[in-house]
Amino acid sequence: LNRYIASSGLCSRRNADQLILAGRVFVDGTLETNPGTMVTLQNIVKVDGKIIKPVEEKVYIALNKPKLVITSKSDEQGRNTVMDFLPEKFLHLNPVGRLDFDSSGLVIMTNDGELANFLTHPKFSFPKTYQVRANPPFEREDVDAILSGVQIAEDVWVRADKAILSGEVLTLTIHEGKYHHIKRMAESLGKKVCFLRRVAIGPVKIDGLLSGQWRMLTDKELLALLEKTGR
Repeated sequence: LNRYIASSGLCSRRNADQLILAGRVFVDGTLETNPGTMVTLQNIVKVDGKIIKPVEEKVYIALNKPKLVITSKSDEQGRNTVMDFLPEKFLHLNPVGRLDFDSSGLVIMTNDGELANFLTHPKFSFPKTYQVRANPPFEREDVDAILSGVQIAEDVWVRADKAILSGEVLTLTIHEGKYHHIKRMAESLGKKVCFLRRVAIGPVKIDGLLSGQWRMLTDKELLALLEKTGR
């Protein structure tokens, strides 16, 4: 049942478990609270009263999210979301993970709930690469500190896997995804991030995409993602 819900593009398999356990899923008119229940296309599955069906064609998109855009399907405050940059035929897709409102860069959009779960699960630890500027600007000793590890909270130390300083732009790669990870790293060094752009998630790069533009993932990129997740 959880795989069936995830394959509809509604959410990840992990989130499907939560929907089922919360009593929001009915199969053929009967409340179902077991995520492992077997269902087929002949069953009628409803989530919050709405019939869902597996999406046959999986779609994978790379979007260059502009700054001041919400990485969500909707926003209660009426702000622009990543959905505003996709054609109507792709409005069933979901953004994978998060990217701050005041940050820009790569967001993967898909209706493949299982892959979305893999991409966001700490176990699989996909590297993410960012370009960062700060005030005051980063210096060489900051690179050494970021590679060695900096303290962002009590008993919480984080480090970058790679860090290259070119002028005032620091390009760094991290595997972890703690809340405001990079901004807190900068603050621990006495700096405030004034520009943050994600340029890569694993094998998927933002190269060639202008702000607000999107493209389909290439076969090579998709295969690399699927291989890492064991699919």
